[in-house]
Amino acid sequence: MAPFDVPHITHDMILRFMGVDFGNILDGSAKIPSSVGSEAKHVERLLDQTPNTPYSSRSAFLPTTHSRRCQLTHDVANSLTTLPTHSRRDSQSYCRFPTTASLMRSQRRPIPTPQSRFMSRRRPTLKLRALYALRRARATSLADGPGYLYAFVDRSRYWKLGMTSDFDRRKAQWDNECPCAHRRWLPPIRVTRRRRAAHLLLEMRSMDRPKRYCAHCRRTHIEIFVFRGNWNRTWRIVIRPLLLRVAVQQSDYAHTADVSRHPDANDNIDIQMSRPH
Repeated sequence: MAPFDVPHITHDMILRFMGVDFGNILDGSAKIPSSVGSEAKHVERLLDQTPNTPYSSRSAFLPTTHSRRCQLTHDVANSLTTLPTHSRRDSQSYCRFPTTASLMRSQRRPIPTPQSRFMSRRRPTLKLRALYALRRARATSLADGPGYLYAFVDRSRYWKLGMTSDFDRRKAQWDNECPCAHRRWLPPIRVTRRRRAAHLLLEMRSMDRPKRYCAHCRRTHIEIFVFRGNWNRTWRIVIRPLLLRVAVQQSDYAHTADVSRHPDANDNIDIQMSRPH
């Protein structure tokens, strides 16, 4: 047992331990019983006569007849001096009945997880059509040069659509920064004007807003779309005609659009057969 010193115990601390109501004594409405008062004074007298020196388990300095009482008083003094101070708010929080404010707080939306954080609804169709009309009417700039419309699909039916001036560089960038073993790249389409209008058309047909948390690189990607149906059907009915339409519209508003495919692209790719199980 570690050595310790007997602290200074006052008469008030002993009375508090013996269950005497201090509030009634101070205002004069109650008196201390004679038995309690004499016992408290006796314990206090014993402690005053005891030298305040450390003791160990081998050499005890307390009197033999009153060692247990003094040891008990010492433990009580420590508990009285080290009582935790709780505020009134903390003491009432355990026995509080539900109120209107607490029920309203409990009915709030929970904190979203990374998977459900960006599973929000897509924008209204009328708003997307208005944005698409403004995008088409906007004047071209130096950034709207020739390039490629590219797309790929992951195992979880997430479609990514983008535009780039160098398809090989963009493909290597995706494979290095966000590696995915089940990613399938689709044949890119070359356009003479790279206007960002295809994303608005795809969002009109997608299930939710094109913004998704990626489990591979732990980042948030934009322009990620989710469609109903299998992969091959989505590519043949939704993605491919839409890319051709955008390619025609983004080539100086002429019908003779340059929709030549990339030399490394394979038009006979079968996405349904290459889908991992």
